[in-house]
Amino acid sequence: EAANDVDAILAGKTAQVDWVRFTHGDGGVRRPDLGKGIYRALFLKLEAHATEEQVAQFEEDLIGLAAYIPEILNWRRSRTDASGGAAAWTFVWEQEFTAVDDIKGPYVEHPYHWGYVDRWFDPEMPCRIIATTLCHTFTGIDRSLIAAG
Repeated sequence: EAANDVDAILAGKTAQVDWVRFTHGDGGVRRPDLGKGIYRALFLKLEAHATEEQVAQFEEDLIGLAAYIPEILNWRRSRTDASGGAAAWTFVWEQEFTAVDDIKGPYVEHPYHWGYVDRWFDPEMPCRIIATTLCHTFTGIDRSLIAAG
């Protein structure tokens, strides 16, 4: 399995490796022709107490980010088939941006983000259903990974 190959290659070179296997879920493509940009993936872990209704609303709210934040050029939300690392990851939230500053500014500072989406992550909110342990990654890309399917 590919995960074992990656583990063998990285053995002794990293403190920890987090990985997920997933089938592409819901998303959208605003810029299929994206050249140089930033690919961001966030691994999330659903808490055991989450109800089906809460999960459905969370999924809707997450996908809704793209409707309000034009800096999200391409996006996809998927449920995992398998995972490893710091947590039993249950979701992958992928996005593509033009630059890192689009993530640090317009994305995380947008009222929709902190008003609708952050509540699912906030330990002080009674509706929280996402564990506080996250795996947030991003890298430069030369073409859209999401549009490529």
